[in-house]
Amino acid sequence: MTQPPFTSLHPDLTGWVRKTSPLVVIVGDSNQGKTRLCGSLAYSHELCPIYYIDADGGKATIAAIAEHPDVCTYRDFSQEMENFGAGEGDAMDEFRWLCSALDDAARAECGSIVIEGLSRFYTRNRQELMLTTPATAKMSAKRVNLVPAHNLSALIGKISKLKGARRKAGAGVPIIATLNMKVCKAGEDGPTWLGPAISENKARELMEAADFMGRLRRADAEGSPGYSSLQVDPEPMAPEGRSYYKVRSSGLAQALRSACLPHLPMLFHEWAIQEERERTELESNEHFQYVAQLLARNKASKEKAAE
Repeated sequence: MTQPPFTSLHPDLTGWVRKTSPLVVIVGDSNQGKTRLCGSLAYSHELCPIYYIDADGGKATIAAIAEHPDVCTYRDFSQEMENFGAGEGDAMDEFRWLCSALDDAARAECGSIVIEGLSRFYTRNRQELMLTTPATAKMSAKRVNLVPAHNLSALIGKISKLKGARRKAGAGVPIIATLNMKVCKAGEDGPTWLGPAISENKARELMEAADFMGRLRRADAEGSPGYSSLQVDPEPMAPEGRSYYKVRSSGLAQALRSACLPHLPMLFHEWAIQEERERTELESNEHFQYVAQLLARNKASKEKAAE
């Protein structure tokens, strides 16, 4: 395994992660490097072992990591599906499997958690319902959309509870969820832009739960190997209010705009530094405000005594 281009992380990265348990949502088209980016967690002993929940079948990219149990606990729906139904492995079997895997993740001894395949599950759930729901059924169109949406909402709720449970236990870890992309359109003649491959409402629900939501984009320069970088700026063509990007730390947002961070350990390293810097600045501002209030109070007391 090639070592990443850094030698040390934030000195209190483990403590920051345990208290924060940041939920990171990475959106990207196929072959942009989402799975490879998640695999980069193995570069940091602070973030290992990885508890890897894969409903997307992307093991080939990280085979060298997934095959080492000391580094990665790899859960694969295609290998475990017979325990969650009749062995057919349909979308509802997958839904039950994901719920069970997320429950297990709350108690797992790990340094990070990865959840791959949420958008694939949503799309598959819709496709199966379209094939099995009679076209003449009165509620067919609603059922095809509502059932996958409700199932995805339940999974988003599970992820939020997972984050809360680990923070409460003092065992917070980074939780990374990946989503594929699709072309979105506002009306028949409206602009098109790229967004998460789930419904707009579910994308917003996931964004509200997340501490960070960004787009991963591969930048291939001619004559040089490709690399992937995280983007935190809104899609230029998206109408106002249709952005799916969020960064809880303003300092981190600036760091991402000014540099390529091709490894998740480096992302959390920068995040810890920026949040500590912002907290220090806030505490300094509060201290100065407190001093100013004391001076104003003393001045008022002196003026009152002089009257």
